[in-house]
Amino acid sequence: MSRVARARRLGKTFLLVDNMLVVLGFFVVFPLISIHFVEQLGWAALMVGIALGLRQFVQQGFGIFGGAIADRFGARPLIVTGMLMRAAGFACMALAHQPWLLWLACVLSGLGGTLFDPPRSAMVVKLVRARERGRFFLAVNDARQCRRSARSAGGQLVTGMGFPFGLLGGRRGVCHRGNLQRHLATRLAYLD
Repeated sequence: MSRVARARRLGKTFLLVDNMLVVLGFFVVFPLISIHFVEQLGWAALMVGIALGLRQFVQQGFGIFGGAIADRFGARPLIVTGMLMRAAGFACMALAHQPWLLWLACVLSGLGGTLFDPPRSAMVVKLVRARERGRFFLAVNDARQCRRSARSAGGQLVTGMGFPFGLLGGRRGVCHRGNLQRHLATRLAYLD
């Protein structure tokens, strides 16, 4: 197997694992926000709903800008920067004691997602040949269904450990993902 073929195979495997970690972590951490701030701290559900809506709006609404910035500076630096911003957002969520701090943390988390999500999708196009993309996306969707089954159990486990522990653990996982992506970037640099 040639170096390029090995790099593509490693890249595809990494993208599947990376996608699994993103979605699993997301669906374990974000439901905890409502539980912690509404049920445990007694905040109005509207305040938490605004925070979650802000994160969604920023990540999905500004995705085109994340893609444009990635076109200018490259996918790898934006993916790592986005992961670090997401980790910082999680850390801020764990420490939030006022609604505006939660809103700021959610915006920071959304901006991180804006930076890493479009370039990650572009990496699929770069690493997966056109004739293999259908099967690859099918594998991603199959993995997504498996994660949906596991996320409830993960959420229950983390709920029992406490909200700050869950978010700080999520932040740590995001940092590990960033390190893995940086490592993969150096291994795949010759594909550019």
